[in-house]
Amino acid sequence: ILETQRWRLRTAQEEDENCGVLIALLERGERVAKRKFERSAVETALKEQNEYCIQDGLLSKRLSSSTGESIVPVIPEGGAKVISWGGKKRVLTWKKWILYFLHNSTAGAHVSMHHLQEKVQEVAWWKGLYTECVSWCKRCPTCRMIKGQTHGSAAYRSERYTSPFRVIMID
Repeated sequence: ILETQRWRLRTAQEEDENCGVLIALLERGERVAKRKFERSAVETALKEQNEYCIQDGLLSKRLSSSTGESIVPVIPEGGAKVISWGGKKRVLTWKKWILYFLHNSTAGAHVSMHHLQEKVQEVAWWKGLYTECVSWCKRCPTCRMIKGQTHGSAAYRSERYTSPFRVIMID
């Protein structure tokens, strides 16, 4: 889903302050990064440097999962993509566009929070990914309507035993 947007994504990565520091550090070295960015940002980037690489011209993160190691592009803040959603045209950020595509579209099929995170990590990564997947699924009107929510345990929802033969339960 990001192949057609590669040059826009690279430009957005360079403009993002967190991604920009890492790009400068990986491509041009520590000296150039220290001249161009604040000292604290460069020191943070130096600590995280081993987790990132430049692949196909994009800043990418190395992720390890049960299926093995993968390298996926880092999604910066901002960006814009226009979609038609609910009969209206909406402008979404890069992150929200990916979440929409992998959850709300026919390709997504309204998967759970955990599965949404796994699907996103197959194509992209950003800081706070899990919390955004959780909030996206909780705000999804289709998921809220169809899947519903449980309120307490089964024992809490059932009628309480207060006297003999008051409640009969069969397992």
